[in-house]
Amino acid sequence: MEKLEQTPFAELPKALVEEMLSKSELVGDKIYDSFKEIQNNKTKMRKQLQEQIILKQDTEVGYPGIPTTCG
Repeated sequence: MEKLEQTPFAELPKALVEEMLSKSELVGDKIYDSFKEIQNNKTKMRKQLQEQIILKQDTEVGYPGIPTTCG
């Protein structure tokens, strides 16, 4: 009995996997461009968030309560 190779794509049609892989570089490039844009505009974005009182110091946010097994 031949053992099938265990991959996350084993159950998917071959054409679908090939299409996904062919578009992966484009998706990666778009994600990279988004990160570069954020990095290039970091100072401007930080200022906007501070002006809108969205950006806070970590001490201002507080910490969630410790979960317990009691109700």
